[in-house]
Amino acid sequence: MADYKTNCPHTSDHKPKCVCRHVFAGLSEQYYRFFNGQSHEYDLVCNQCKKYLDRIRINMKKVCHTCFEKIESDGEFVKFLGAPEITKNSGKLSFEHLRTPGPIIAGRSIRAIQPIIGVGGSKWVMVDSTSAVSILDLESFTLVTVTFLDLEKVNLNGKIGIKVSADGHYAAIVSRVNRIDGERDSNKGVVLDLHSGLETMVLDRGDYYTELSEFSIAFYDYNDKVYLVHATDWNRLDVSDPATGELVTERSFKQRPKEAWRFKYKAGSEFYGNLIVSPSNKRIADFGWCWGPYGALSSWSLPEWLEKNVWEADNGPSKFDMNSYQYYWDGAVCWINDNTICAWGIGDDDENLIAGAMIFDARNGKQLSWFPGPGPSLFTYDQYLFTTELEGNSTSVWDVESGKRLHQEADFTPNCYHHGSQQFLTALEDGSFIISYLSSPD
Repeated sequence: MADYKTNCPHTSDHKPKCVCRHVFAGLSEQYYRFFNGQSHEYDLVCNQCKKYLDRIRINMKKVCHTCFEKIESDGEFVKFLGAPEITKNSGKLSFEHLRTPGPIIAGRSIRAIQPIIGVGGSKWVMVDSTSAVSILDLESFTLVTVTFLDLEKVNLNGKIGIKVSADGHYAAIVSRVNRIDGERDSNKGVVLDLHSGLETMVLDRGDYYTELSEFSIAFYDYNDKVYLVHATDWNRLDVSDPATGELVTERSFKQRPKEAWRFKYKAGSEFYGNLIVSPSNKRIADFGWCWGPYGALSSWSLPEWLEKNVWEADNGPSKFDMNSYQYYWDGAVCWINDNTICAWGIGDDDENLIAGAMIFDARNGKQLSWFPGPGPSLFTYDQYLFTTELEGNSTSVWDVESGKRLHQEADFTPNCYHHGSQQFLTALEDGSFIISYLSSPD
């Protein structure tokens, strides 16, 4: 393997990276990441050199990868310049689309819809504008109303969220309302038994800035039993039995040990946000926020929380932060497998994020890779990463190993994806649906 000459004290067995002479000499602590047109490689340039990007090559110094990483960590990143190149490998994949035979929910609008993934077929739980909670079956093209929401407990004026247990027995339905609109019930909801239509729990996380993040709810299975993780305060998550409402993670915050406080044991903690559970129900991830404000993407072990340490969600040994972002939280996140998380957005500030995916090891919080291109909507993984793009009316298919875009479908922006039936669902204004599948000649 050839050794490359560098301007740092080391040789490199990889192609050297470039920094401008001012950053190299330590004359500028601040730097910009300038995408140089070669795949998604970037150089580091100072404020002075960024004014002359078309002719700065004479001012560039070559450094080994180790020195490049040290310069990055020691300095202060300001902003991205330019855009990374998206790698494409189109031609093998495509989508097939099937429209349902006529309207199924005519006269009503969908407020929220989520799949039931563990019961076979193509079944979905839906809340509509009449407050009806229904089961939509897209094999028989039927809609069966289970119950109607108690509007004293779920504010239909808010953003409605649904999480469904894998066996289809329970649904948690919540409402998020901005307090500046004069609404008081900003983050409340219920758990419903979908077999009987009865409420089994009332959910409430208080009103201390809880309208600023998604209501934290997630079902998971453990030892053949269904559990619900849910916010019980702005800075507290608990586990309950959704059948009875019995609290499993009983603990007194007045007796919280020092090691259970995050952020150097200060009295503050995070406002939890959207929760997602890993494919085998081993870990859970949260993308909440903390005062600053900044978003914090973290993950911890569900078995450790349930069996060994009642403070695991607060700051247990298995809890790791993967990334933080100024003024950005509740972003798009999905699990690749039980150990790997994919998050949207390259950067660390809401005003300086570029479209792309970052891959993290949830077991230690370390970044594994990243690639440019994916948009922040849909953002789900099933063999491939599926995303709806920031600009244009299209959905793309990505290979997370290579970072290549394998297919882009124009005029296609589905609402959600069913991991059981592997269907994409698009709701139409007339009450009918389009069911879409990914197909491959292989």
